[in-house]
Amino acid sequence: MVSDLGVGPHAWILNTTLVVSGQLSTLFALGFFQAMRPWIGRRRLLASTSLLLLTGTGIVNAGLFTEYRLLHTLNFFVAFGGLSITLWLIGLHLRKDRAWRGYGWYSLISSLVLVLLILTLVLLLFTDTLPAFMMQGAGLTERLLLVVACAWPVVTGCRLMGRSQAQQAGEAADASAEGFDLALGGRKPVAHGVTPRSHGVAAEQAQHMSGRLSQELAAPVKAQGPLSTEAA
Repeated sequence: MVSDLGVGPHAWILNTTLVVSGQLSTLFALGFFQAMRPWIGRRRLLASTSLLLLTGTGIVNAGLFTEYRLLHTLNFFVAFGGLSITLWLIGLHLRKDRAWRGYGWYSLISSLVLVLLILTLVLLLFTDTLPAFMMQGAGLTERLLLVVACAWPVVTGCRLMGRSQAQQAGEAADASAEGFDLALGGRKPVAHGVTPRSHGVAAEQAQHMSGRLSQELAAPVKAQGPLSTEAA
């Protein structure tokens, strides 16, 4: 069992790790409350945050009361039992949101796996009728439980960081587009990228062609002038 490392000459390593991890879990709960307000309702978010705070408190107490087996075990199950309920509440809500559907299902599945591992651990620890080789699986079950429980905050943090970076990139793109529009607003629009110089050259060519056309139209009139006089 992992908890057995909390007793002995090197017990301070595990105990300190548990206390620090519990405090970090408490900070994570506060950050989770701030970050998820746009997507989770207030009552459900308050309930989830409270359970996450309970999880962090249970982990801290598990590190402080390692020599008191009953208190240590009680805090262990309070911490991970509260976490499994939190994941269930969050997953039920976010699986309906298109942007969070995959994460919602991940939370639901993690919750079910946690419950299954907790029940298995209880069965292995408090039942004496099982074969000896099955009793040895308690340590493996506890380690799997810790892996599932520690993976969820990591996945959640990565997901929130990804959304935050995407939002910042979108805001920067909008600001850049707005600045570009403001810059264009102070200039006279030139159609199809025609510069003033090329526009003036085109005007001169049009005037020259107009003059040539006028001369060609006037030439036949001059040629018909004497014939008209003789006929008179």
